Amino acid sequence: MAAAINRPSVILLWFQPPKSSPVVHLILYSKPGCHLCAGLQEKLEPLLAKGFSLEVRDITQRHEWSLAYAYEVPVLHMVIGGELHEVPRFPPRMSAHQIEQRLRQLILEGGH
Repeated sequence: MAAAINRPSVILLWFQPPKSSPVVHLILYSKPGCHLCAGLQEKLEPLLAKGFSLEVRDITQRHEWSLAYAYEVPVLHMVIGGELHEVPRFPPRMSAHQIEQRLRQLILEGGH
């Protein structure tokens, strides 16, 4: 009989920014083996040093996440002023710099 593997359903990554800069919290819904998910996570990680925090949620670990995002991952949300906003999908070839610029533009627009 194979042993069950206990994996965390949420991975939190963060960088403590200076107290004067606001933190924008990003939530990435992902799943194991998703190359688009891994690519987006890799592009988001440099933002940790620039006032962002990143939470990666493995949709295989929670039934409601799996139902909501099974065929949609990667899905990115950001929390601005306590409100959750879904981020439009980024093309896979978009650079980390372009993603940062687009996220900052969305922040200025209030997440819309």
